[in-house]
Order: sequence, then structure tokens, then C-alpha cells
Amino acid sequence: MNSQDRDETNGDRQRLVRVALGQEDGDLLVRGAQVVQPVTREVYAADVLVAGGRVAAVGPDLPARARRTVQARGAYLAPGFIDGHIHIESSLLTPASFAAAVLPHGTTAVVAEPHEIVNVLGPAGLNWMLGAGRTSGLRVYASAPSCVPASEFEQGGARVDAAQVAEMLARPGVLGLAEMMNYPGVLGGDAGVWDILNAGRRSGKRLDGHAAGLGGRELLAYAAAGLHSDHEATTPEEARERLRAGLWLMVREGSAARNLAALLPVLRDLPRRALLVSDDVSVDELLELGHLDRLLRTCVAGGLHPADAVALVTSQPAEYWGLHDLGVIAPGYHADFVLLRDLQHFGVLETFVGGEEARPGGETPPLPGGGVDLGPGWDGATFDPPAHWPTLQMFPDQIVTGRAAPGSGDARLVVADRYGRGEWSSCWTLGSGLRGGTLGISILHDAHQVALLGGSDADLRAAGRALERLGGGIVLVVDGEVREQLPLPYAGLMTDHAPAEAAAALGRVTAAARLLGCMPAGRL
Repeated sequence: MNSQDRDETNGDRQRLVRVALGQEDGDLLVRGAQVVQPVTREVYAADVLVAGGRVAAVGPDLPARARRTVQARGAYLAPGFIDGHIHIESSLLTPASFAAAVLPHGTTAVVAEPHEIVNVLGPAGLNWMLGAGRTSGLRVYASAPSCVPASEFEQGGARVDAAQVAEMLARPGVLGLAEMMNYPGVLGGDAGVWDILNAGRRSGKRLDGHAAGLGGRELLAYAAAGLHSDHEATTPEEARERLRAGLWLMVREGSAARNLAALLPVLRDLPRRALLVSDDVSVDELLELGHLDRLLRTCVAGGLHPADAVALVTSQPAEYWGLHDLGVIAPGYHADFVLLRDLQHFGVLETFVGGEEARPGGETPPLPGGGVDLGPGWDGATFDPPAHWPTLQMFPDQIVTGRAAPGSGDARLVVADRYGRGEWSSCWTLGSGLRGGTLGISILHDAHQVALLGGSDADLRAAGRALERLGGGIVLVVDGEVREQLPLPYAGLMTDHAPAEAAAALGRVTAAARLLGCMPAGRL
């Protein structure tokens, strides 16, 4: 399925009209469904007639014929689910593999924020993401990353300025400016940041926000800069404050941050101008818990009417992003819908994209560059931190860190440039629990360098070389040998393996690290 709609002719639409009038047979007829209509917040019995990939008619007992008929037998028919803010790269899957994981859970479209791959490859990463999306079986739209690097303290593989952002915004399938994380630059009048905001405004498209921790006058000032949304609210008070400021509320529930349970009171009272997003979600969690269907289960269990919950992943993300042909089951809209057993557990019977049973795409297009190059001098490197440097304190099941006294620590953390500059730095850590070996990864959200946690210099060097050979990924090295690995050859971030294979490899690396004493800190 293309991420951009194909060009239509008057003939295409005239045929749709003839089918709606009963003058011509349709392509697909879904008989006897309970249609979930998010715009009217109702559920009613109806048939759905499809022609040319779009809905032609919806109504009770349609006197219509089609080349193919599906008997719904009272199952619920909802619009296909839309994730309005997701980093596909965080799933560790390419778009086609990601589609294989989420289509069975009713997701038919996503708005990808390709911040990760653009930090590695620059605007070429956005081009690749859109191209890979076109062959994935999923509708993949995108927003243009606004903060590459995420801050002036980071050095990744690319720097993107306002002129490049403007070029990305002009590309078909790009729906707006991605989350403006540099809110200090917005509030402080940073010229480069405001040039990027200006490029977003000139495009006439959405300007996504990222206002973590902002409130009061600072939040109002951030909204006044022209931002349209925020996905960083963690309390009902923060959520309501954002809605009062005119921002759309993106309620985030993924692998790295889980805010839905806390914000359910707001969604029960104020379901408009809100949408559910996953932001970052890992492959193992997708397979174990589901995608947006999982969020719908939580909403309904928390007291939302099923049609209100469905609107949060269909009509409302479509409205926010200007996807005027998606998110509703109505004449003229794309025939993207999901057949559900019930409206409590949201068990998916079948997913349709463009009136066809959804199928993941074929081969992933090649991606030149973006691997791991540790540069000269790595084989002779040593990694003792300066004696006066503070120790990084880690906490189980947390992504936050603290500081411990210099000289303490149980493992060294090495961050190494992966773009051939031959630079690295190290510090002692306390709390990882790692008793031997080295865990290495080529993912460092957001700048994406190599991170190595371990003991001996020899194992640290061996883990770095293993990541080079793989083109990126996750490795566990003990006594110089690779014990477990998950190759991520697409920009050092993604694999095109089937989701179950990728999840199994990730599970093996995680289990092996646990055996060496590594404490859990969320999902890898």
C-alpha cells in the first residue's frame, strides 16, 4: 500500500457514484456488520459496499452486489486504527516487518516521526522511510524531524538546518513538522530554532510539539510560538492545561513511557482534541501486548464508551493530521477498516486496507550507509574514566539516572562515536548488576552512537568490533566471544527479520544479560 494516495480521475469517482446508486456492482460487500461510527459516537447495524478501494455506501440491508462478499455475522466493523506519533525505528523493525507486527492488531496507518534514522543519515533517512513505507502494506506517512541533533550537546551522524527541513516538508507523504523538542530554543529565541519553526509555518502543515515539564507562562509561550500538540503530559492537570492552551493532547502509551492510565480521567471528560499514540514501542511488546488495540482495551476498561475510544485512534488522529480520507467508515473514504469480535477486548478478525485483506509488503529497499565505524585506534583503546568523574547511578525498571560518588561503581559505560571520528568517553556506573562480559548496542536515543556496558578493556573492544561487523545491533560478549546478538543492519537501528524472529533474538540477548546479573531497566 502506498503511503501516498494514488492519483484519481473523474472516472474513478464516477464509478464510485454509480456503485453507490446501484447502477454497477462493487468490489467488496461486507454484510451484517455492527459499524462503529466515531464521528457520531454510535454503533449500528449496516452493510458496507466498497469499490476502487473506497467506501461507496453504508446502510442497513443494502440492495447491492459485489464481486466478493464477506459475511460479518454481527461482528463489529471499525475504521482502521491510526497511530498519530510513532518512531518505527524504536520497534527495531523496518516498515515492512513493523507492518507484519501491527496489521493483525488493526493498525492500518501511522504517522512516523523518523527522528532516529534522520539523526543517522540526515534527510536521506526520511526518504528511505517513506520509500520503505510505500511497499510495507501499511499506510506510512511522516513528519519532518525538527531537532537533528536533539541538542547542541549531542553529535550524531547528521545536522539538519531550516533549509533541509523545508525540503523535507515539501515531500509527498510528509504531513508536518515533527516534535519540537528544543523548547529552550523556542522560549529563548534561538535563531536556528525559529528558522525551523518558520519553515513549518510556511508549509501550512502541522507543527508537532514536545513540551516535557512545561507549565504556566512557559507552556502558554510555547503554544504561542505556533505549536499544535504535545505528547508529554503525565498528569491530568498537565493534560487539561495543554487542552486549555489550545494544544491537541496526544496521550502516550508505549514501551518507554506509559501515561494512559493516569490520563484516563481527562479522556472520559474531554475526549475531543485528543488522540492515542505509542511513541516508542518494542517488537516484543507489540507481539505480547498488541499495538493500538491494547490502548483501546485500557480505555474501555477505564470507563470510556467504545465509540469514544475508537475515535481516539481513527477520526481524531485523521482530523489532526489532515488525512481527510481516513478514520471514518463513510462514502468516499478509503476502505481501511478492521473487523472485531467485540468492543471490550478488541480481538481482530480481519484487517482491510483499501478494501483488500491487509498483507505485509515485500522486500525492504536497500539503505546505503548508517552502519558502525569506530574509527582508528579502537584495537588499542583503554577505557578507564578520569578518577574525579562522578559515577552514573542506575535504577531497576527506570530510564532515569542519578549520580554516585567518584571512585564507586561496578561496570564501565563507554559511549563511542559510530561515524568514523574515532572518539569515545567512559564513566563508572553503579546499579547495573552486570558481573561479567559486555553488553553493546548501536542505539542511543536520540543521537545514536555505540554504547558499551561492561568490564575488561578486551571485552569492550570485542563488543565494539562485533557491532561493526553486524552493521549495528545488540551484542553480548563474554571473554572475547559473542554469546548472543541481534543484528540491526538498517542504520544500526532496524532489522527486516520477521517480528517473531527479532523478538526471539532480543529475548535471548536480554536473558543472557540477566544471567550475568544485569538488572532490568525497562525493555532494551
